[in-house]
Amino acid sequence: MTKSLQESLKKGTSSVDSSSVDSSWFAVIASVSTLPEAESLANDLRKNEPAQLKGVQLGIYETKISKSYAVTVGRDTSRAEAFERTRIARKSGWVPDAFAQKNREWERKKEI
Repeated sequence: MTKSLQESLKKGTSSVDSSSVDSSWFAVIASVSTLPEAESLANDLRKNEPAQLKGVQLGIYETKISKSYAVTVGRDTSRAEAFERTRIARKSGWVPDAFAQKNREWERKKEI
């Protein structure tokens, strides 16, 4: 959730009901076939992460449909926050093809 939305919700000036904020989204920065490959890639990506994303753990999730491994920026979050994280990843050149994805019962495997 963005800081401005958090402030608006605290003040009661937002038109968004906090109970309806969708919190089942991921900021996906990679998708690979194996867990070791995901771990290696996440460790490599961690070395050059943008300043705005420092301190946010990278997650590795096994997807249910394709059985691949998604590397994400953080755990599942709001749709707005997932899109913000992907915007930062793309704009900084860190991961030019980052995208937001709704959680489809992914299984968390590891955090880095």
